[in-house]
Order: sequence, then structure tokens, then C-alpha cells
Amino acid sequence: MHLRNIFKLWIAPNNQMVLNFRDAVRWQWRKVNISIKSLFYNHFMDQGYIADVCMEPMFWFVDNFTKFLGPVSISLTLACYPFIIKS
Repeated sequence: MHLRNIFKLWIAPNNQMVLNFRDAVRWQWRKVNISIKSLFYNHFMDQGYIADVCMEPMFWFVDNFTKFLGPVSISLTLACYPFIIKS
């Protein structure tokens, strides 16, 4: 049913007007829903892609702070070394 026909039916008696208004709202909601789904649909999305997106912040952190991570990891290793040898 086209929008023009729905609006023409609004002039009908009150009972029918409410039903037609509901139909019009439902139809508009379906249009919005389909538009949103079509904008965000990605055929290539799978578990690997989702895992890559979730790990992206970790990759960014490592890429940007590599020069600091080396000395920190060496310092932590040297600090923990006596406790491991003592055991």
C-alpha cells in the first residue's frame, strides 16, 4: 500500500483512522529499519573480522608505545628474576 493511499484512508471514520495511522507508522518503521540494516550490512563480516576489530586497540597501543614497552618489560623481568631463582 502506497503512502498516498494510506493518507487518503485517514479521512475515514475514527476506528479506521486509528488502524490506518498504525499501519502508516509501522510502514515508516519498516522503511527506517531496512535503511539502517542496508547501511550497516557487510557481507564479509565473520568471526575473524570481528576479532580483528576487537584487537585493533591493542595493536594501536603496541605500535605507538613500543619504545617504552621494551625497557619496561626488561625492568620487570630483572625485578622478578631474584624471586624465580630463590624458589
